[in-house]
Amino acid sequence: MIDTVGLGAGVPSAHHHEALTGAVGHAETEREKLLRAEPEPGQEGTPRDAAP
Repeated sequence: MIDTVGLGAGVPSAHHHEALTGAVGHAETEREKLLRAEPEPGQEGTPRDAAP
């Protein structure tokens, strides 16, 4: 996959590096939101940070 998208082809341009860094940062933020929204065992359907 790395070869297919060209990540093994050397140093990306500044524009592509910035775009990739931004996408990874956004993905990490969204992943954290999803992990916080996982219900506790026995509390299915209730997000962890929801008001009681």
